[in-house]
Amino acid sequence: MHDNFEVIQRSLKLAETMQSGIEYVRTGFAQGRFEEMLPMLQDVTQAYISIQQALSGRREGMTSGFLNDYELKILNGLSQLVSAYEMMDWNQASKAMEYEVVPGFMQWKEEIERYYRPIVVS
Repeated sequence: MHDNFEVIQRSLKLAETMQSGIEYVRTGFAQGRFEEMLPMLQDVTQAYISIQQALSGRREGMTSGFLNDYELKILNGLSQLVSAYEMMDWNQASKAMEYEVVPGFMQWKEEIERYYRPIVVS
């Protein structure tokens, strides 16, 4: 159980850090610094994957069907971002960030916090 607690606690902290990274990328996009944001976007993506892997075996009892929808929204947004970066279509990159990645992440983060925060607090 201690391992579960530690993994969940670290995953929630990483989600907080990920949120800061997403906000940084979002601000950079708004300022037109698209290429400069690529390393941070890669870090954010890796953090998301790490959290997914860490929590994948700890979802038993999690009843929210919305979590999969949020994950799909994030993955779709990240896929759109990669395509936009490859085509250097900064307008599309901004849209993917604003309408897919950010809302999907915020909803996903709220859902994992709603489910896992009581485990960490108790």
